[in-house]
Amino acid sequence: MRDSDGKVTTFNPPQSVLAYPTGINTSGEITGNFAAGMGQSPVYGFVRARSGKITAYHCAGAVGTFPAGINDSSVTTGSCLSISGTHGFIRTRDGEMTIFDPHGSTSTNPTAINGRGTITGSYYDSAGVRQHGFVLQLHHERD
Repeated sequence: MRDSDGKVTTFNPPQSVLAYPTGINTSGEITGNFAAGMGQSPVYGFVRARSGKITAYHCAGAVGTFPAGINDSSVTTGSCLSISGTHGFIRTRDGEMTIFDPHGSTSTNPTAINGRGTITGSYYDSAGVRQHGFVLQLHHERD
């Protein structure tokens, strides 16, 4: 992160060996993922507050949590990798996680969320050969 004076701020989630920021909102909150070890280590998601506080999280039962975007309500979206496949997730500011898949999906990959809570991304159908786009509107987000 670089401030208006050109100073670059570096950060790593605690105990991480790899960090991969993937999204930032207008408040300066950053989301991304990190690995706590090399090899078979699980991959966790994180949110970094503008203050520098980092909150790590993961989808229950997943070996990898890969946030893609964060909106100005601090809601993140991304994908979870588990033995049952790749699924989309929504994480609220309070840490509540919801897993979702478009009907017929075998691999769901959300890529962005806007201020109205609309999520977009792609998924593979049950034939596994066609990739489709999707749009999902969250009903609990405010305008």
